[in-house]
Amino acid sequence: PSKGTAATITFYEMGLPAGTDWSVSLGSRTASSTGTMITFDHINGQYTTYSYSVASVNGYTASLSAGSINENGKDQNVIVTYKPVMYTVTLKESGLPAGTSWSATLNGTTESSTSASISFQVPNGTYKFSINSVPGFHSKGASGTVTVNGASASETVTYLATKFLIIINETGLPYGDGWVVSVNGKNYTSLGTELSISEPAATYNITVSTQSAYSPTNQHYSVTLNNSDSMVNVTFSSASGNGGGIYAGIGIGAVVGVLGSFGAVTALTGQLPWRLRRK
Repeated sequence: PSKGTAATITFYEMGLPAGTDWSVSLGSRTASSTGTMITFDHINGQYTTYSYSVASVNGYTASLSAGSINENGKDQNVIVTYKPVMYTVTLKESGLPAGTSWSATLNGTTESSTSASISFQVPNGTYKFSINSVPGFHSKGASGTVTVNGASASETVTYLATKFLIIINETGLPYGDGWVVSVNGKNYTSLGTELSISEPAATYNITVSTQSAYSPTNQHYSVTLNNSDSMVNVTFSSASGNGGGIYAGIGIGAVVGVLGSFGAVTALTGQLPWRLRRK
């Protein structure tokens, strides 16, 4: 252009949040703005090639970081597109059996996985997350917030198996006779009329037995826990049909003799010994 004629070079930005400060250096001059454009005016009498550089903005990458432009006497425009830098937010689980499907939601986006972690790509910011339910389990730390500030972030949630009760009621045994319940091979004993066992949701094989002269009318049971407790009623009956227990079949005279041997206990307490008392 002739001397005294102004040719402008304008840089336009796209993608930054409104009010974000950005800057450009053109030749020996630098200008900044919180708007969407930066304009340089040049007045000289010859064509000139200028080098330019676009300053970085925290949390963003620019489509152009440097270059050159040849002043040719006409207005020229340069468009710089900013995109947010993406960071990884990883939500990790512990407690689920290997291969169990679970899902998590971050900032309104839901992802699922059968591995122990779920990852999201997000820019700087604070985000709400939630861990979705898995049948048979409940979670600790099922929701919260995670902050991303120039680096990746992670949160861990623990799944715990939700347990339910297998309640086993017995009738027919004399008071104080012990009985044994085997649940999938694990034994539990009781001297009372009820036994409660806490287990996660699953199907269990139950076997009932006793070492007394009584036996259960049904020894084997199958119970499925599915989000609720389950009750099993067990009836014991005397193998000899005469009342069973340690006194079964020994005759009334022998029983009187046994009672006599506990006379002192009865006199002191006013009660029969524990094997003979009823509830």
